[in-house]
Amino acid sequence: MNSSRPGRSSSPGIPRGKTDLPLERFHIPMLIHAPKRIQPARIETIASQIDVAPTILGLLDFEHTSRLFGQNILTEGRAHQRAVMANYQTVGYCENGMLVELRPQRRVRVIDAAGGRELPPSDQTRHFTEDAIGYCQGASDALKDGTLRRPGRLIPKAVH
Repeated sequence: MNSSRPGRSSSPGIPRGKTDLPLERFHIPMLIHAPKRIQPARIETIASQIDVAPTILGLLDFEHTSRLFGQNILTEGRAHQRAVMANYQTVGYCENGMLVELRPQRRVRVIDAAGGRELPPSDQTRHFTEDAIGYCQGASDALKDGTLRRPGRLIPKAVH
C-alpha cells in the first residue's frame, strides 16, 4: 500500500486526497481455470465482487433465481458495466465513466472516473446519484427485512 491513510491514494492517476475510493486500488483480477468448459480469454469488463457468483453460476450452466445483486459479467455485464465498491465509510458506484461517492453525513461527490476531477451538479450527475442511492438503499432494505436470507433456486441446465 502506497498510502499511510486508508482510503487515500498516492498512486499515479488520481492525486492523493481527490477521492475516498481511488479506482486504481479496485483493479482486482478474477481468474477462472476451467479448460474443459471455457476457452482462454481476457475480459476487460468493469465489475465487482458481487458479480463473481452469478458469473460462475453462468459458466456452470446453472439457471438460477436468486436475490443476488451481481450480474454475469460474460452476458449482461458486458452491456451494463458497473461496479460497486466501498471502504470503511464511503460507498461508491461506478458506471458510464462516473464514480459517485456516498459519504458520511449524507455528503455526495460525483467524480469523472478517468480524470479524478469532481463533476459539477447537473441533471446527469443528480440522476446518477439517485440511481446509486437507490441501488444501495435497495440492498440495505433487503438485508434488513430478510429478503436476502430467503433461499433462491439453482436449477442445472441439461448437458447436451
